[in-house]
This record gives sequence, C-alpha cells and structure tokens, in this order.
Amino acid sequence: MSAASPAFDSRANVQRTKSVGFRVRPQEHDELLNAAEEAGMPIGEWIRDVALRSARGNGRNDDESSAKLLRLGLEEIVGLRALLVTLFGNTHPDLTKNQVDQILQHVDSIKNERADALIQRQR
Repeated sequence: MSAASPAFDSRANVQRTKSVGFRVRPQEHDELLNAAEEAGMPIGEWIRDVALRSARGNGRNDDESSAKLLRLGLEEIVGLRALLVTLFGNTHPDLTKNQVDQILQHVDSIKNERADALIQRQR
C-alpha cells in the first residue's frame, strides 16, 4: 500500500471542531439525499463539499460551464431545426414559404407543452 501524499496527511491531522446546520423540509431532505447518493457520498460529506466549493468560488465555474453547455445545446437545436426546414422544403418543392411558416408556427405552439410533459415524466 502506498503512503498518503503530504497534502492529505496535513488535512487528515486537522480535526473538524465547528458545526454548521440548517433545517429543510422532508422533500428538500430527499432531494439532498438523492444528490449525495448520486455522487456516491454520505449526505454530510456531500453537503460540506458543495458548500465549500461554493464558498471558495468553484461553484461559479460550474454555473459558467453549465451556461456554456446550455448555449451549445441550444445552438445545435437551432441548427438542426434550420437543417430540417431546409431539407423538408427541398424535398417538397410544392410547399410555399407561407406553408412552411405555418408548419413552424405549429411547432412553436406545441414545443413548450411537449417539453414540459417530457420533463414531468423524468421526475
């Protein structure tokens, strides 16, 4: 078995002597417990890790990364939509621009409802 790194040794010898606590609703507790389990950590360690990362400024980087990923995802969706409309229009030359616009309006009118339904199924 290999020896622990010096950084780990110095942290291991420092005792935690302070306590931080807060109250949550039962549903919030379940959410925290699920998140900790998904991370493979006991709930207390997970909460400490999340809180300390946020306090040290690392949480903001996660938010920035999430925002960038969201933007990339949206750009891909917009690109796919444009591609589909172009291909659909090219394979159906009898469609007028007005008819294609009507199809897009219909898609726009149902997309939020359909997305909400998919999200609800995941919960």
